[in-house]
Amino acid sequence: MTAFCITNYDAICNLGNNIDEIFENAISGKNTKQKISEQNKTQNLEFEKIDTSTQIEQTRQRKYETVDSQILGSSESFYTAAAGVEIQKLMFKIISVQAPISKKALYKSVFSAYGISRSGNRAEAILDRVLGRIMHFETSDNGVLFVWQPEQKPDEYNVYRVSEQNENRRNIDDISSKEILNAVIQVLSEQGGMQKSDLIKESAKKFGFTRTGTLIDTTVGFAVDNAIKNGKLVVSQDGKITDKT
Repeated sequence: MTAFCITNYDAICNLGNNIDEIFENAISGKNTKQKISEQNKTQNLEFEKIDTSTQIEQTRQRKYETVDSQILGSSESFYTAAAGVEIQKLMFKIISVQAPISKKALYKSVFSAYGISRSGNRAEAILDRVLGRIMHFETSDNGVLFVWQPEQKPDEYNVYRVSEQNENRRNIDDISSKEILNAVIQVLSEQGGMQKSDLIKESAKKFGFTRTGTLIDTTVGFAVDNAIKNGKLVVSQDGKITDKT
């Protein structure tokens, strides 16, 4: 799997004199879709391909990297036009390092940099507009949106990432079904076919969850069911699930 990171933040500084108006409109709720589209045409964001050919391929597991969270300002400064460029820089960086990432987790990280623990429609409208200027695409898992880098291909995404520190461990619903499926396939390659309930439990362990519950059962179960539906996993007559490959 080839990973991408953004190396050119200078493009962010070329947003032009319309940045103040864009963020003022975001705060007031005015429609800025056309202006944002025009801004997109002038930005050339560069992603640098990282050679991952030296990674060990016996396992799909990788380390989950995170962006160091730094305080960029106060909750009051978040709503000012001057904060726009810094917000966009941070969002670029998070996507380049942590994608695929749930939109909820992405926004939470940005809000945290401004000391915002509880967001509202006004704050989320600003981030929606900033994200609209960043090249990316989104997928939906049972209504949960995930943000991907433009060069990432979900159907070819073949790793799952594990946090080495508990404080950086993601909630299970912040992990894409594509990534969860890779953990599922890893479990099946190590232990062979198993019943769905056992497969959910063992797959959750790959991400550091020692206990299951409704959220884990639902989220991991969605990834398993989707893979069965798409023919990537098969169910035998005795109910055991195996990897089709």
